[in-house]
Amino acid sequence: MNKLQVHLDYDPLAKGFDSITLEEWFDQLSTADSLDLLTEPLPLQVLDDAFYPEDEPALILDMVSAKYQRLPRTLAALRRVIQKKLATLDGNLVIGDATISKPRKNKLFATVTAQFICSDGQTLSAQFHAPDKDPLIVNQNDTLIAYRWLLNKRDITHIVSAKQNGNTLTDISLDELAFKLAQLISGNSAKFIERQQQLKQAQAELQAADDELTALENQATELTTQIAEQQQKHQDLEEENQTLTAQRDELKKLLEEMLAEIEAAKAEADEKRQQEQQQPQTTTSEITAANDGDNTSADENDEEQRLVKILEDILEGKYDHLGSFGIFDTLEPPADRLIEMGLGEKYDELIGNVAEYYARKDAEEHPL
Repeated sequence: MNKLQVHLDYDPLAKGFDSITLEEWFDQLSTADSLDLLTEPLPLQVLDDAFYPEDEPALILDMVSAKYQRLPRTLAALRRVIQKKLATLDGNLVIGDATISKPRKNKLFATVTAQFICSDGQTLSAQFHAPDKDPLIVNQNDTLIAYRWLLNKRDITHIVSAKQNGNTLTDISLDELAFKLAQLISGNSAKFIERQQQLKQAQAELQAADDELTALENQATELTTQIAEQQQKHQDLEEENQTLTAQRDELKKLLEEMLAEIEAAKAEADEKRQQEQQQPQTTTSEITAANDGDNTSADENDEEQRLVKILEDILEGKYDHLGSFGIFDTLEPPADRLIEMGLGEKYDELIGNVAEYYARKDAEEHPL
């Protein structure tokens, strides 16, 4: 296994990428398939859960090594060096303190993940392993070695860790490593910010679309409820109309029966009149007997006038406030009584007019 070390001594001759090399590296990192990896931040929990190598790397870059118990101090020192380099490249960028995960086990060895978050939202992550006697356990005195670096979701280990000398990889200094990391962070900042703004805009548009869809769904629910209410009202009106139609038919039948009785009374009165005309003149004794019944005739005359007055009042509209049903209940008793008294023929026209008046009122109140 090849090992490359990062010297922690100050390196006054440390060099980062020249402009051409830096541009070439960014071209390789920013391919169509990997651009999202370089412009999307990587949460520490996601990195800690998901980024486990299946096989032990053939090249372990022995950089930023430290005892596990001193790892926070070592990372703090690294952050200060990166921040100094960033200050020379972009005075607006600030790299935050490192967050360190708990040790996690995979098939080959235990790992510890550390992450720095920059002020523009980018994440710089490093993964450590402990190549001691028991690689699956991390003790306080174990030496941890950073074997992987990621800028956001993009693996940049091969770019920042090795120093090319012909066909040979040689050791690099901490200053040079920090300078390369700072160059990549600074050079990627503009693209990262633009991408995040695009994502925020897309999320806002998606939220607006979701809100509009929710509003439309609520509107559809409300319309469905209104339709159901209108259908119920229509059904209620249909049932009420059927009830009124049945009542109208019943009243119509009663009216027809009453008119039939009137016609029968008229026929009976005609027959009686014909019989009276065929009888001989009344004798003196009969006249005397008739005079004895004057008091009874007077009572009948009073009743006749009262019954006729009721029918006439109906025609004058004095019972309209009762409705067609009330008019019918009012006209039926006097009409039947007049017929019973043998006055059906005399008041045939009046009774007929009242019956027609009732029929007209009923039609107005209960149209077909």
